[in-house]
Amino acid sequence: MRCFTCNAIMMKSEIVCFGCGESTLSRVKQISKGNGLTTVATAVFYLSVGLIVISLLKGHDFGGDFLSTYAPPITISLPLSLALWLVKRSMDENTKNRS
Repeated sequence: MRCFTCNAIMMKSEIVCFGCGESTLSRVKQISKGNGLTTVATAVFYLSVGLIVISLLKGHDFGGDFLSTYAPPITISLPLSLALWLVKRSMDENTKNRS
């Protein structure tokens, strides 16, 4: 872990930087706010995977007129899910690296 102000190397158990004296507790609270956004990104990703399943069932008679009317084509839902997976993975790694 490094100090946010002077970039000095710190142990995870230290709460005050030896080099500049800044407290790390206020910064830890700011970093932990990113977990909510990661949860939202994960939920949106799983919804997009659900759209893939719905678009695959579109040609069958499982959902009747609802699926054939409102389901997006696979050419839209698959790239959307791939892009959201990349965003989710990036946010997960970013959150993991900061803690």
